[in-house]
Amino acid sequence: MTDVWGLLGIESTQDALVIRRAYAARLKHTRPDDDAQAYQALREAYDLALMLASMPSVDEDEDAVGLPLYVADSAATTV
Repeated sequence: MTDVWGLLGIESTQDALVIRRAYAARLKHTRPDDDAQAYQALREAYDLALMLASMPSVDEDEDAVGLPLYVADSAATTV
């Protein structure tokens, strides 16, 4: 997988404004007419970064839906 943040030239963030600004800055140097593949990679990185930014952050003690891990684990094993 391509490094989304590296393509945008920023650190991992959930700040959509930072992502949009980084995309706009890179777009000045990556034009679809000049390099279609680089432009496509940049666009995909931008879309993925915005998607990741919109996802709730997960604490290390919680699973992806916000339940404590021990609750999610016990629920998964109980049949």
